[in-house]
Amino acid sequence: MSTAGALPDRALELPPDPRSASQARRWVRAQLAELQRTELIDSATLAVSELVANAVIHARTTIWVGLRLDDEAPRIDVYDLSRRRIRPRPVVSDALQDTGNNGNGIALVSAMTQSWGVEPWGDGKCVWFIPAPPDMPAESDFVEQYTSVRPQTAPIDVYLLDTPVDLLWQSRMYYRDLRREIMLINLQPERDPEVPDSLIDLARRFDEVNPVFLGDEQVLDRAYMRGEKATTLHYQTRAEERSDCIELTLLFDRAEEFCREKVLLTLPPPEDQVRVRHWQFDEFVRQIDGKDPVSWTDALPRGGLL
Repeated sequence: MSTAGALPDRALELPPDPRSASQARRWVRAQLAELQRTELIDSATLAVSELVANAVIHARTTIWVGLRLDDEAPRIDVYDLSRRRIRPRPVVSDALQDTGNNGNGIALVSAMTQSWGVEPWGDGKCVWFIPAPPDMPAESDFVEQYTSVRPQTAPIDVYLLDTPVDLLWQSRMYYRDLRREIMLINLQPERDPEVPDSLIDLARRFDEVNPVFLGDEQVLDRAYMRGEKATTLHYQTRAEERSDCIELTLLFDRAEEFCREKVLLTLPPPEDQVRVRHWQFDEFVRQIDGKDPVSWTDALPRGGLL
């Protein structure tokens, strides 16, 4: 994947590793000391630590930290190659022990900066901020200069008819835990030499694909608590999510192979959970393509996986 974006003269390349946050802090500290802007070091190092940690968790690509001197106040940029949008909400991860994350997440960036925002950068994005001196009151405004790297189409309604409540609830809990185990592989400071390259690649893709299928959880949870046998779930997705639906299906299929091979700690799922997952993802693809919903009840006689 090409970056197709220019970096400032002062830039540092970092891997998607939890230790990159501390490297970014040291680099920014040294740059500001060289520029004799030591009054900005505390706010700048805290903010860059949060943004690099966020990129490590969510982007999972090479990261660059840059410093621009176009204005009176230096601007610090954090670049990645992810299409994911960044939102001004807290981001916390217990898995990152050396990121300086004190639980305030992205809110801390707002508190430590004069202004900050996000803009497109080649195939990914640039999250930038202007650090605030200690005598400047916060919080700053979030400036989003693009809505999404992907073109956005009109919302599409997806209905899962006659959803088997108990089965889908158990399936969802299972696949959430499975996905979490796989994604945590990428957050290990040291890679286990026994972990195959194919599992590392699988973990990276899991973190890049948007799990749009995990919505409507409150409706499902309420139906489960009431002991309902079946219910109808309603989602809103977009045409550009179609490829994610297909890829996530294939990723789970591959993950289940690792479970059966005992590469992962998670046990392989029961056949009925695999079947309901395939039906769920298949319905997203079919209805994005403009086809009418096929209920779980009607799908069952077809047998096997959809």
